[in-house]
Amino acid sequence: MVHIFFASTCLVFLMLIVDPVHSQDHHQIDAADFLKLVNWRRRMFAKVFRHPSMYELAWDKDLEEVSKGSWDPKKKVGNNYRSRLAKGGYTRAVYFLREGMHEFHDKDTANKLEEFLNKWENDDINDMEFFVPDQKKIGCSAKWHENENWLHCVLGPKTQLTSMKDWKGEKAGTKCNKGDTEIDGLCRWSGRDGDGEDDGKGDSFVSGSSTVGPQLLMILFFLYKYI
Repeated sequence: MVHIFFASTCLVFLMLIVDPVHSQDHHQIDAADFLKLVNWRRRMFAKVFRHPSMYELAWDKDLEEVSKGSWDPKKKVGNNYRSRLAKGGYTRAVYFLREGMHEFHDKDTANKLEEFLNKWENDDINDMEFFVPDQKKIGCSAKWHENENWLHCVLGPKTQLTSMKDWKGEKAGTKCNKGDTEIDGLCRWSGRDGDGEDDGKGDSFVSGSSTVGPQLLMILFFLYKYI
C-alpha cells in the first residue's frame, strides 16, 4: 500500500513539473499565453483528479477592470467574483499555477481539503483559486505591490467553493451544465463572450522554446490512474 501511494505521488509530481509554456524570469509571457496556460492546467486538474465539471475560463474585460482597481486585502471576495494576488506577475505563472495544483493534491491526500476550504472560503485559498471548477471568467492586471511585481487576477462569477468541495470522481467533462459544451475534458459555458477560446485540439502550444503535447499527459494520467 505504501509503495502504491509513493508511486502515485511521484507521478503527480511529474505531472506538476510538466508545462506547455517556457517561462523564466527573463521571459515575460502575455495575457493570451497566461489564459492558455491556466486552461491547460485546469484541464490537467480535471483529468488527473477526475472532476466532471471543470469549466474553461474566458477572458473578461469587466473583471480585468476590477483587477486594475486598488487591491484590498480585506475584500478578496466580491459580489460575483473571487480574487488572487500572485507574486511575480505573468513571468511566474508556471510556478504559482503548479503550486496551486500541488497544494490541492497535498491537502486532498491528507484529508484536510474540506477543512481548509471551509476556513478560508471568505478570504482566498492561495493559488488554488485558479482551480475552482465552476468559475467561468477571468481578468488580470499587473500590480506593483511592496516593491515587487504581482499579478492581480479576478475570477467569476462564483463566490463560494461548493464545486471544489462537493463532487465525486468521474470522467472529466461528463457533468457540464445543460446547454454547455465539453471540450477535451473542460466545460465551455454557452454564455461566454470572452477572448482566448480553446479549439479543443489538445494541450499543445508554444511559447519561448518549450512544447508539450497531450501524449505525455495521457501517459502520466494512465499510470497515475492504474498503478
